[in-house]
Amino acid sequence: IISLIVFILFYNFIYWEIGTYSPHSPDESNGLFFAKQIIENSEFIWKSQLNERYNVPFFMPRGSVRVGKNLYAPLTAPYFILIIALSFLFKFKYFIVSISGVIGILFFYLLVQYVFKSKKLGLIGAILLAFFPPYVLYANICVDIIPSLVFWIGSLYYFVRFLNEDDHRFLVLCTLFFIVSIAIRPPHILLAIAYLVPLIMYYKKLFTFRNLSVALSVSVIFVILFFGINHSVYGSFFSTGRTIIGRDIAEAGVIKTLMRIDFNLHAVSRAFNNYLLHYGTLIFVGGVLGIILLKQTNNKMVKTLVYSLIPLSIILLFYFGSNPTFYGFSQTRLQSSLSRYFLPIYVCLIISTVYFLSILKNCKIKTLFITILIVNIQIFTFGSAGSLIDLTLVKEKLYKYNKMVKTTPKKSIFIVKQYDKYIILDRPVMLMWNNEDLEKHPSIEYFYPLLDIDRDLILIIQKLQNDGYTVYISTESLHAEKKLKKENYKLMKIENTPFMVCVGKVHKGR
Repeated sequence: IISLIVFILFYNFIYWEIGTYSPHSPDESNGLFFAKQIIENSEFIWKSQLNERYNVPFFMPRGSVRVGKNLYAPLTAPYFILIIALSFLFKFKYFIVSISGVIGILFFYLLVQYVFKSKKLGLIGAILLAFFPPYVLYANICVDIIPSLVFWIGSLYYFVRFLNEDDHRFLVLCTLFFIVSIAIRPPHILLAIAYLVPLIMYYKKLFTFRNLSVALSVSVIFVILFFGINHSVYGSFFSTGRTIIGRDIAEAGVIKTLMRIDFNLHAVSRAFNNYLLHYGTLIFVGGVLGIILLKQTNNKMVKTLVYSLIPLSIILLFYFGSNPTFYGFSQTRLQSSLSRYFLPIYVCLIISTVYFLSILKNCKIKTLFITILIVNIQIFTFGSAGSLIDLTLVKEKLYKYNKMVKTTPKKSIFIVKQYDKYIILDRPVMLMWNNEDLEKHPSIEYFYPLLDIDRDLILIIQKLQNDGYTVYISTESLHAEKKLKKENYKLMKIENTPFMVCVGKVHKGR
């Protein structure tokens, strides 16, 4: 109980004092935008009135997916959007994810304590997870990874209890928690791999008519709800907001839940080096040593759990590590796509590390290992590139930019790229990704409509100003800025922000 209070206070400090708002990923603002849409209009689908009026595709939330003519839906799964919408109603907003993070620590403690029959080891495992940098970061960002991970950890806990006690209530809870985890984050269907080894080792106990009936009954209820909501939101039973090859749903018709594995071995080796070997060195070393020394234990439950997590970790490494286009892939950064996607791997390594610590006979070595491990974690939390301390500046900028946005006229338009997340909840945005961005990031055409700055920008601004809109444009595109100046538009820089107000065309001779 005391440890949980400490974790809550620590997360409260991170949330209020440090601020871990993700400055580049559209995932957070996208979820918040559509949660607000549900609150205000009771609909998942958002219609772009400006796209319809001007017959263009650029007025849209970044990271959303087109589901019809001028109609957009969230890329994030609907169930997580509903959770965020509820957090809006109860004034939790971002903090709902932090609460789930603390619950996840509790479930992880229960899992480790139950498997290893040691409260001390359970507490060590909980501490390692609670202060592990990506867990801290994403427990304070409004994205789906932590809530989904928490339900999966809870599912594992109830699963091992069912295997050990043969109580069908635990099987129901295990199944329920796992399908909720998938509902919140559909790609986590891959986490089902963790149950394969136990299915083999305990097949006589598991494959009974009663067990199968219980699991299938709970699953069928979920499937009906999952497909029903997906069909109502996306117009397709299998939709999750993720398209086949980047085309929008309206054109593709069929939606994928999972991306393909490219088996890019060079990318996988780089991901392994940056986010396993280098990022959490002692977690990785302790985890590997735990696996190697697993033969020393006669505890079937420990063997089952650790062995079940090995194939899962390998599949996740190849699945996510094969894509070098993920944000922050080439660097070891706290705030990156892989530090988020590899969280289940980190959980697996922490469990194996706890086993390694449990068989260390020398108390001094054990204490030294844990001390160095915690110091290592803190260095990455507070001292590395993209660390929590670095993100204090992001929080200050966020408040400053958002405060400025709220002072603008209600009938304002912001033409931006990544800065949309400071604006989207208060004012409409127009995206200005273009061919210059495409040259740097070839996959960008799958996510955003490309604006021809030379052909379209001036015409759209003229129409907006004729309709009484105050037009703001960010400093993210030098090409756009040069084009406006060439056409004699006056741009007034707003102090201490990356925005300029386009006050109108200056006619020659004035």
